[in-house]
Amino acid sequence: MDIDTDLNEITEIAMHKLDMYTDEDGNQPFDIDEEKVEALSESIKENGQLEPIIVRKKDGRYQILSGHHRYLAMRSMLAKYALATVVDVSDLKAYMIVCESNIHHAAPPPSKLCKIFLRYRAAGKEEKLTAGQLAKMFGISREQMYRIIAMEHLTEPTKELIDAGLISTNSIKQLRTLTPDQQDTLADYVYNEDKKLTKGKCDKVIDLFIGKPDATAEDIDDLISKSYISNFNYDLDEAFNKIIEKHTEFEVAQAVALTINAKSWDGRFSQLNKAWADNFITFNGIKTEEYDRFYGCNTHSALLDGFTDVVRKNIANRSINELRGESIAEEQLVAQSAGRK
Repeated sequence: MDIDTDLNEITEIAMHKLDMYTDEDGNQPFDIDEEKVEALSESIKENGQLEPIIVRKKDGRYQILSGHHRYLAMRSMLAKYALATVVDVSDLKAYMIVCESNIHHAAPPPSKLCKIFLRYRAAGKEEKLTAGQLAKMFGISREQMYRIIAMEHLTEPTKELIDAGLISTNSIKQLRTLTPDQQDTLADYVYNEDKKLTKGKCDKVIDLFIGKPDATAEDIDDLISKSYISNFNYDLDEAFNKIIEKHTEFEVAQAVALTINAKSWDGRFSQLNKAWADNFITFNGIKTEEYDRFYGCNTHSALLDGFTDVVRKNIANRSINELRGESIAEEQLVAQSAGRK
């Protein structure tokens, strides 16, 4: 956002009336660089405060939105007043000013960046921000942004290892396919090894955890068959519930999506389910060429199409939306898939 459009005249504000920014949870979406504070302190001693801080009125005091390092430098000098510009902005815009004024000084760790993106995503309609605009604002690609957003599905120990650089951010999408217990087991392994886990090695470890989609497909076929009631009726909801006792939700969705993708010629799959499979594969970064020997589910296509409806209802649309950071209507999924063909 353009902060300049909201600025008023510069004024002096007593230091004791200034508060550093915290969000509704009492957290700061940025880290303080002590070396920068010390350098600014020396600069201000020699040249004075050259740039005003940006604040807003809050609860009878002034909340700092931009200029936290300058404020701390001046506080260390026991300054009595600070030059400031007062802006009148909403809580959301205040948060955006804080993030955007600090992101250019030092990039926050991936877990903090994830929280920032989630907050922006929630405000997307209000601010009319597209995913592309948001990614550009923070100087990263859309792919990188979606990868970081997917960190919300990871356990805290796993997030800490990614922040520390011991696990690559390129592994985030694969890591989210693991259960919380599996993630913690992997985290324990990395802590004990005390060295960076490359993406290649991380992928191999994840493969050991989740197995191959062929095993998932076999169980899908078996449990759908066992869900038969009578007169060609099947309890597909019950089949789904039993399958996810043995496999993660992601594994089930992946096996179904890869099957439909491989049988894109089959008219017994609905256009909506073909579109879903196409989008699930694309936005979860699944490389279909790596599954050229995957035989897929053998369940009758019309029956598997009904099971796919159950999968989408329970998990798949939610997974896509969380990764993309936007709400996708079913009609849009069909249109997007048709457009790529």
